Amino acid sequence: PRRRKKKDVATARIRDLIVAWLTPPSDQPLHEWAEQRVDLTGLSQIEGPYRTDVSPMVRWVFGALQNKTTKKVVLMVSAQAGKTQTLMVFCAWAICEAPGPMFWVAASEEACDEFTKARLLPLLENIPDVAKRMPTVRAEKTLNLIQFSTMPLYFRGANSPSKLKSTPVRWLVCDEASDWPPDALGKVQKRVRSYRQSKTVVISTPKDAGEEMHAQWERGTQTFFHFACPSCGHRQPFRF
Repeated sequence: PRRRKKKDVATARIRDLIVAWLTPPSDQPLHEWAEQRVDLTGLSQIEGPYRTDVSPMVRWVFGALQNKTTKKVVLMVSAQAGKTQTLMVFCAWAICEAPGPMFWVAASEEACDEFTKARLLPLLENIPDVAKRMPTVRAEKTLNLIQFSTMPLYFRGANSPSKLKSTPVRWLVCDEASDWPPDALGKVQKRVRSYRQSKTVVISTPKDAGEEMHAQWERGTQTFFHFACPSCGHRQPFRF
């Protein structure tokens, strides 16, 4: 019976993998994709199905992340504004709909390990479309690498320069870049040169004017998010 159970599990996984590979990528807007698949119960202060009406500006961010012509997205955001959660949802979408090697880089290896165990893995395992692409072999799911059936997801600390070299990636996620060592941000962005349809995402709460994170933002469109007054409808920028 035990052998039959293992065989049934293996057969089901092979079937799921074949279906995943043969199913064409969804052209659904990323925010709609997330609202239909992501459940934050037990994972966030705002529990239940993921909703972008709580912070509508996220839809614009998702649009930029999904846009094939956009090569880099740089976001300066206040603390505790849901920026890392936005990146996690984008990561889940990429695993299912636009697979390619991904680097997730945090300020340090310790911060990356803690984030992976406490936040990212629980979210990914809670999304059925991602869970069925999860590795079943323990060696393929570590704190440094998750080898999904569709793509590898690497975790790196910006304080380990040697681990930021030699691996070309399609997706580069730079989380809390203001806390990185000097010059680390410039070096790691070279990892996407081998992929024509690559994207770099840099997100952080900035510290000082003129620092590398701020300079990266100034080289972009410098878009400001606005919100409408519930009484008169006047639109004004967020001020933190």
